[in-house]
Amino acid sequence: MDSMNERILNSRILIVDDKPANVALLEFMLEKEGYANVSSTLDSRQVVPMMEADPFDLILLDIRMPFMDGIEVMQAMAGIIKNDYLPILVLTAQTDFETRKQALSAGARDFLTKPFQDWEVCLRIRNMLETRAYFNGQKVRANELEGLVDERTREILETQLEIIRRLGRAGEYRDNETGAHIIRMSKMSRQLALAAGYSQEFANKILYASPMHDVGKIGVPDRVLLKPGKHTPDEWEIMKLHVTIGSDIVGDHPSELIQMAKGHRRDPPRKMGRQRLPERPFRRRYSARKPDRHDLRRVRCFDFETAL
Repeated sequence: MDSMNERILNSRILIVDDKPANVALLEFMLEKEGYANVSSTLDSRQVVPMMEADPFDLILLDIRMPFMDGIEVMQAMAGIIKNDYLPILVLTAQTDFETRKQALSAGARDFLTKPFQDWEVCLRIRNMLETRAYFNGQKVRANELEGLVDERTREILETQLEIIRRLGRAGEYRDNETGAHIIRMSKMSRQLALAAGYSQEFANKILYASPMHDVGKIGVPDRVLLKPGKHTPDEWEIMKLHVTIGSDIVGDHPSELIQMAKGHRRDPPRKMGRQRLPERPFRRRYSARKPDRHDLRRVRCFDFETAL
């Protein structure tokens, strides 16, 4: 027995009809065809609980029944099968077009009028089960593909983050006075984003983008960058060039992290004093005022990671 035929014959089928003779006839037909998982109920009110307990692959449904008719049964199941393809084959003695229209509109996939031919019922059941099998196969493949895409996306993101970390480290190596400043600063920026009410996702992007804030120091001459004393006005102008240099290094790639880092790089450092910070997007003000070199020496004595 091939796998498709085996899956079809092992499908779970539910017969819903208030006439015991009709149920017995359909059970006999399906058993003769080799179907192994056939259930039935004479009470249409039991269909939804049975579906919720153990979903079926196909339902053979009568229309005219007490308590709930076939149309009402399909309407009640609409929420359960919303994201699924559940074949419903309506078998009824009603021949009027309005009944057919209502049944097909409510979710019936096919329609047969009683009395019916055994061979026609069996072929339609098999065709509907084959369609469901293909639908389920496509769902499995779609989920596998989605998982593969997610994995590749994570790999790309990890590569981007590693490049960002390396860029940050490159700037840090030019100025060993900062020590673990980049790590502390990025973690503090993330905590500030969370405290300001931003989402976890946004805060993580701040964490990943902020290490590039000083990458432009690569282009600052050693005589200025590593000067132990106070900078002259000319030297300070040279020092501020690291913003432009950093922006050129970060580049114009459309990646959100790159754009976030570049947005910060376009905000040059300046003395704020008691001046009120302007209202700007958080990513451009989370570290808008950086401490100068003398501040950094004092900051290093405080354990930011413990404080976090």
